[in-house]
Amino acid sequence: MRRTPLTNDPLARARVEALFIVSILVMGVMIVVLSATGSVTRGLDEGQLPPDFTAPSHEFGTPPSTWTDYRLYDHFNADWEEGENGSWMLLQFIDTDCPFCWEEGETMSYAHIQYKHLVDFISIAIEISSIGGHESSRSEIVAFQEQSPRDGCRAGSIEGPANCAERPGQPHEFLYIDDLNQNVADSWKVTGTPTFFILQPDGKVAWNSQNHKGVTVDQALQSTVGGV
Repeated sequence: MRRTPLTNDPLARARVEALFIVSILVMGVMIVVLSATGSVTRGLDEGQLPPDFTAPSHEFGTPPSTWTDYRLYDHFNADWEEGENGSWMLLQFIDTDCPFCWEEGETMSYAHIQYKHLVDFISIAIEISSIGGHESSRSEIVAFQEQSPRDGCRAGSIEGPANCAERPGQPHEFLYIDDLNQNVADSWKVTGTPTFFILQPDGKVAWNSQNHKGVTVDQALQSTVGGV
């Protein structure tokens, strides 16, 4: 039995044409998306999009045992444009046994008070295991964050360990992240603590402190976010 070719069937030909048009539209959308994505350079220098990460986080004031996953890219606004309102982000890498991080606790306290309506502050706690006396834990991270009584903070100092409740500054009423395995720090090429990054609302790096030696958190915020 002979079969009628599809090209001679008006209904079948219409279906083929419709499928062809849909395919072209899908390809066009993919090209636009790929072009937009490809225009963003990945990296850690100003103007680049830093590596994404998901890690356990602790909210100030919640039980010390309460840790929830935090994914960085979920908090970016890809449609943000310069001059628009939006939430900036300051990511600070610390070690709770680092004496310099201990002192910078006060700087972060006052910077947060001044900029919290414009900037989301996050401290990412790592453990520099290659240096003696830098053993940390989630309980120590929370004690450092909330200035709660616990011996063992600042253990890497020549003065010896201190009670976490004595950390300079105020309790840090912002998010802390557990990166004791240094997965995030390694992907962000952090070479020491404290190190901080300022991100625009669209996620692009506005400041990498490793490229601006000697510039304080306050000065960097003033340069990027502006006066308040």
